[in-house]
Amino acid sequence: MTDLSVPPVAAAVLADAEHLLLAPAGLSAATLSDVLASIHTHDIDFADLYFQHARYEGWSLEEGIVKSGSFSIDRGVGLHALRGEAKARKLSWAGLAAMLAALGAGRDGAGI
Repeated sequence: MTDLSVPPVAAAVLADAEHLLLAPAGLSAATLSDVLASIHTHDIDFADLYFQHARYEGWSLEEGIVKSGSFSIDRGVGLHALRGEAKARKLSWAGLAAMLAALGAGRDGAGI
C-alpha cells in the first residue's frame, strides 16, 4: 500500500500556503490528500498537484512623479499524472474543482 499522506512541512510554510493557495479556493490539506487518493484509483502510477501564486506590481515614473501603475495577482493549480509512459498535465485558473472536472479521469484526450 502506498502512503498518500502529505509529508511533514514547517508550520510557517504550511500557514503561508494555506493562506495564499488553499483558503481562497476553500481547500485544506485533507482535501488535497483525498484528491490524490481518488486520482490513484484510476490506475495512475504517480500524480502530484502544484500551485502557483504570483503577484505583480509596476510603476512608471516621469521626473519623480507616478504616471501609471499596474497590479495583478495570478493563482492556479496544476496536476501532473503518469501511467507507464503516458503523461498528462492540466492547469486551471478556475480552481481545483474545475480542473478535476475537466480532467474527467483522463477521458478528455490527455493520454491517461
